[in-house]
Amino acid sequence: MATDWDLGSPHLAEMLETAYEAFPLSAERLASSGKHEPNRKDVFPQGVPMSELFESLSGPAAALLQLACYHDGVTRQVVIAESPDVDPADIDRAARELVASEYASVDGKAFRIRPDLDEIMSPPFPLFRLALKGITSDRLATACRLWGVDGGTTKAGRAAALAQILRDPVRLREGLASTVPGTAEVLDRVIQLSTSGFGFVDERDAPRGAISVYDLVDEDPKDPMAGYRALAALRPANSRAYGRQQYVDRGPLDELTDRLILGSHQWGDAVWPWLDVLVALGRVEVAPWPVAPAAQPAEIDTSSRAAATTVAALLELVEHLGRHPPEGKKSGDRRPPVKTWRTAAKAIGIDTALAEVLGDAAVDVGLIYAAQMPVRGRGRSAEHPVSWRPNPLRVEEFAARTTGQNWLAVLDSWVGGAGSSDCSSIRRRLLLSVLGSLPEGTGLGRADFGRVAAHRHTGISGSVDVDEMLRDLVALGAVAAGGIVGLTAAGRAAATGAEAIDAVVGGTETSFVVQPDHSVIAPGDLAPAVAAQLRRYADLESEGGATVWRLARSRLARASSAVDVDEVVDFFARHSSVPLPDVVERFISDSMSGASPVSVETVGCVVTCADPIALADASRYKAAKLTVLAPGVATSSLPATKVVEVLARQGVVLSGGEAPETVKRDADFARRYGRPAPAPTDVIDSAWGVQQPDPNRPLRLPHTVGLTGEQRSALVDKRARGAT
Repeated sequence: MATDWDLGSPHLAEMLETAYEAFPLSAERLASSGKHEPNRKDVFPQGVPMSELFESLSGPAAALLQLACYHDGVTRQVVIAESPDVDPADIDRAARELVASEYASVDGKAFRIRPDLDEIMSPPFPLFRLALKGITSDRLATACRLWGVDGGTTKAGRAAALAQILRDPVRLREGLASTVPGTAEVLDRVIQLSTSGFGFVDERDAPRGAISVYDLVDEDPKDPMAGYRALAALRPANSRAYGRQQYVDRGPLDELTDRLILGSHQWGDAVWPWLDVLVALGRVEVAPWPVAPAAQPAEIDTSSRAAATTVAALLELVEHLGRHPPEGKKSGDRRPPVKTWRTAAKAIGIDTALAEVLGDAAVDVGLIYAAQMPVRGRGRSAEHPVSWRPNPLRVEEFAARTTGQNWLAVLDSWVGGAGSSDCSSIRRRLLLSVLGSLPEGTGLGRADFGRVAAHRHTGISGSVDVDEMLRDLVALGAVAAGGIVGLTAAGRAAATGAEAIDAVVGGTETSFVVQPDHSVIAPGDLAPAVAAQLRRYADLESEGGATVWRLARSRLARASSAVDVDEVVDFFARHSSVPLPDVVERFISDSMSGASPVSVETVGCVVTCADPIALADASRYKAAKLTVLAPGVATSSLPATKVVEVLARQGVVLSGGEAPETVKRDADFARRYGRPAPAPTDVIDSAWGVQQPDPNRPLRLPHTVGLTGEQRSALVDKRARGAT
């Protein structure tokens, strides 16, 4: 078996393919830039953030980096010896992807990581060699004297002598045997707490695995000073007198920290074991080599009807906010309150998870914007509230685009980290990369997919994050619903562009069957525009080869504020392949023209209702301050507009009453000038500022998401031909 690293040129096509699979985000950035510089040695563009690197690392590559960091350069023979059950081909593959990306190199026989990575590597526990900057030369000299070794007069010589001792299990055990009684037991206790994560110290300058020294002693509720006396016994050199007893001898904790077997906080309140000591004592491995999980793909339903439904739901959500614009948090939050999306989901009848994702996308795309409201209060107590409202100019432009463009804009917004952090954006892109690597039309079980994703990229190994991301992707229609995790046709087409998405979601059928029981039977390839219009008046009951809808009184009542009865009847008459039943026409007319369950009048804020039970249910919402006077009649001390907003946010369908002032202003502007009101350009002066694009600029075109295998191969061929 060969013992030397033989990885070939870092510009070979095989190495490039390996690197682009391992670091898909950098490959995406390189492909989108369109630049081709044959003389550049680096595979990826300059400026790749280190957080992206460590999130993208595969399990084997991360293990190899840890080994190279621990040994300050590792030979192939050492890696094979420490991982005897691993196929050497897997070791070479991990080394190839790191060398190809120039995050590591082969120096003679040793595999070494880049020096700047060595400084920011994040091993499972602190490494003694990497912590030397924070240890003074005098402290190293004291440790050498206690160990009985001659470290010389330089800091480098003392550090080298101590590093050799801390990695020698025989010297460690001999040194522990020569210390005060109980030192070995205290060390064992520290290691146990550190490796189990108990008592982790949340300090900025405390490394991973640090624990509080107060967790080493047990408190006695009957004797409050017992814990302090026990702690003083552990480190008497740093303790004061307690009563008549004066501790002057060295304690176990003093022995461990002075000999540098344990690292310690500058104030002595936290301690931690070095990775060198843990490995020497056999308590942890440097980097256990992960084994690739075995998973069998299964066929999935790649239907992409949910993509068109998502776009229609987004427009409904924005329309609802136009009727009930939410006010921002008093703390000046950058986004509308989460409660806004939950109440809107209840009002328009969509899933809460989908409403939250679409709400963040509406802000990110610019369909809604934050308009400044009058200042409240004076001086330091002054508030600068904002009200989130639809941008009529952008909504009109959004509605005129194709379903593929709009759905890709929503997915691109989610992938970009809308409403979340930058690291979440990295994990979302990596997750889609793993999904895209599965064979087309197939998926994996949830447990198998989690193991495959964690092996492919260490940044998405957390089960909670994966569950949340998959939930969002299923709600958007990018991942198939059910127990098998895999991309739908639209999710896979997102790597190609909006036209490819339109090809898989753009049905051509425009007719459906309206039945006397108020149900609507539509074909599976119903045109997205027709499906979006149908969604405004009916609830989706089931999907399959055909979809089943049912006319909903609440949806028709809400639509009555925008369209009249004749328009809705004409829509169903034009698209129904059978004559529209009279009972359905009467149902539409009654639902849109009759009184809705709750009616609010402006005179004295009297609330009337044809159904006393519905009014009793509405009175349960304390924010409306309703007082029932008689069956079907109630009053409120609040203005009528406030009662309308409170009840609407609770999902109560309203008719009558005054519209909110913002809606009236837009309507007056449209009647006077014949076009929607433009978005204001004033600066939002809230506490934290508002995250939103310029309201007066047009919508930006969405980016493609991910790379297909063909796109990556083309990138590899292009780079390999120009490599020198």
